Amino acid sequence: MRTGGIVLCGGVSSRMGRPKAWLAFGAEFMLQRVVRVLRDAVEPVVVVAAPDQDVPPLPEGVEIARDEIGGKGPLGGLAAGLAALEGRCDAVYLSSCDVPLLRAAFVRRVCEGLEEPLPPTPSPKKGGGAEQAPQTRYIVRGQRVAEEKARRAKELRREMTPAERLLWELVRANRLGYHIRRQQVIEGYIADFYCHAAALVIEVDGAIHDDHIEYDARRTTAFAVHGIRVIRFRNDELLGNLEAVREHILAVCEERLAGRSEEPLPPTPSPKKGGGAEQESASASEPLLTPPPFLGEGVGGRGSSLCAVPRVNGFLHPLAAVYRVEVLRVVREMLAANRLRMTDLFDLVTTRLIDAEELVSADPELASLRNVNTPGEYEAALRELAPPA
Repeated sequence: MRTGGIVLCGGVSSRMGRPKAWLAFGAEFMLQRVVRVLRDAVEPVVVVAAPDQDVPPLPEGVEIARDEIGGKGPLGGLAAGLAALEGRCDAVYLSSCDVPLLRAAFVRRVCEGLEEPLPPTPSPKKGGGAEQAPQTRYIVRGQRVAEEKARRAKELRREMTPAERLLWELVRANRLGYHIRRQQVIEGYIADFYCHAAALVIEVDGAIHDDHIEYDARRTTAFAVHGIRVIRFRNDELLGNLEAVREHILAVCEERLAGRSEEPLPPTPSPKKGGGAEQESASASEPLLTPPPFLGEGVGGRGSSLCAVPRVNGFLHPLAAVYRVEVLRVVREMLAANRLRMTDLFDLVTTRLIDAEELVSADPELASLRNVNTPGEYEAALRELAPPA
């Protein structure tokens, strides 16, 4: 299978106050870095930008495509990229420009998922078929905690550092609009703070963490397997700019909840018999799209996959997914209907869902899924950035 790549430039970020594509990362801009890493896994690569958007210099062989219709968001960018690569690729990996920690191994693993067979689905009549693996969204609620570990968590609540106490006063009693616990045991590790709704761990790092890099990496990997993201703040960040910490936590929670899907995804009506569960359109006037027969039977259908998308703790990641070029027809129908939510596409074509357990071998911390949306996340990414190869 010939697989290419699409990178969406985006525009001016309201939180960053400038275009993400032009953010500096060492000797290159963020867009240049993402393109470079992506080209290590797929070729050719197309960058999609707005009609009048300035783009940093790109390597030879990387072309720029312009949005066919302005103001259509990522779905419009996908259409422009697919059109530019039609006839040259069988499929494309779609990425945004704001994932500077993207790994080529992660891209290759997602692309492999498109060629793997779909799991059998239960029969709608008899409930037959293979059993589906249980979801791990509520890992914290069902876990067993050793008595010693529970006792240690209580001790840590009594012995919080000044920075931890400051953060606890900020988030306790749902003061940010989210229920956040302190000293939560997860998979045998004790997280400083945990928001279950957003599957988010918040860590406060003092000087001692400089000597625990390998241990922290193992913790982060254990959390990532269950779709739990980790963000970190240094003591001086909390003591010096608590408002920036507050805004960062809120931004990440909002982003996480915006990307969460309900499980299971609803079946698409059969093109032949009109079977399957009924779907509701996004609005009363919005037409419901019906996929053409060659696009299979919807999510979990028995045909070959036309999309493969990471699903981590109930979150779908359409900007880290791979799409066969044939979906361009459906994407254009969605644009014409002004149905712009990317995840709707997965209800209309046969899609393979790739769970976290299948991805951690390629990217243990799932850093490839981490977007830079705020100055705090930008600074954190710079701290984690490895020197360019």
